[in-house]
Amino acid sequence: MSALLTLKGSILKDCSKEFSKVKINNIIPICEYILFDKGLATVTNLEESIDYKLPEETNESFLIPIKQFKKISKRVKVGDDIVFGIDENDKIYLVINGKQKFIFDSLPVEDFPIRPIDSLKNKGEKLEKFLCFTPNDIDVIKKANKFSSNDKTRPALQGVCLFKNKIVSTNGNILFWEYNDELKYNEGKYIIPSSFVKLLNKEVNTVKKIGKFNLVFEDESTIKTCRLIDENYPNVDSVGNFESINSIELNTSELKEAIEDIKIQEGKDLNIQIINKGEIRIFNSEKSYEQYIHAECQVDKNEVISFDIKPLEFVIKEIDTETITFSFKDWKHSVVKVNDNFIVMSKLE
Repeated sequence: MSALLTLKGSILKDCSKEFSKVKINNIIPICEYILFDKGLATVTNLEESIDYKLPEETNESFLIPIKQFKKISKRVKVGDDIVFGIDENDKIYLVINGKQKFIFDSLPVEDFPIRPIDSLKNKGEKLEKFLCFTPNDIDVIKKANKFSSNDKTRPALQGVCLFKNKIVSTNGNILFWEYNDELKYNEGKYIIPSSFVKLLNKEVNTVKKIGKFNLVFEDESTIKTCRLIDENYPNVDSVGNFESINSIELNTSELKEAIEDIKIQEGKDLNIQIINKGEIRIFNSEKSYEQYIHAECQVDKNEVISFDIKPLEFVIKEIDTETITFSFKDWKHSVVKVNDNFIVMSKLE
């Protein structure tokens, strides 16, 4: 029997927490294992991979089943001493505080997929410095991801797009974007898969590009690699690029309450009717609910704007400002800006 790696329970638990974010590829047996090698613990589903930085290098490479690893990590306490080793029968084992011992069936280490970075380097590709994301940038990317599409027939929309100085996403009904003039994404558009965005930690991430379609995010404890979505992203610039000559500004909490009231009446839409430059009427098409509230209106005539309740509610939940502003070009224009970060498709009558 010989020890291969010694860790504290805190490291084991943190490692397991990171790996739980990756969807296991159950079709390929080797992807159901964690590789411990050269100071890293690695999981991959062939589309995404996480390398967890270990405090020391292993004496020998070995594999541990992901499912058992996760279950054991739940039992382990932060201060526990964890030892990985190999016994006289070449079985990998894990011992907690010199007492509980778990023995694993394993697979040959050489069967584990080559780490994406290593694979690309072997092909002559070089890691290029791309940019550095702050915790706030990661927050924006995660927020944008809420508005990406899950429509498998439109793969380009199943992620968050970086281009020029924008972070953009859309599900076809709602378009989200955020400007950041400090970030320049060079030429082209980079579509990060929605599933990968969920893996990112809200801390400083140094991002590097390797090959044409791979980005590597590195934070203090992990290295995460993804393959970008190789599809043409819609020309969203043309959607929101218009002069807003009409606007309605109202209290956000009052609008949220109106949405909840309309839902009580099982309404499917929300209509805003401009009464004058200081008042609007909110009602549903069935006219089973109405409310008059104060609003600052800059409009060229009295009209009604109609929204489907679901996409509008989805957007409003993400707005934390005291007031909300709807702005649009004209009454025949079906695109409405919401607080300059969202586009909502509406029916203008």
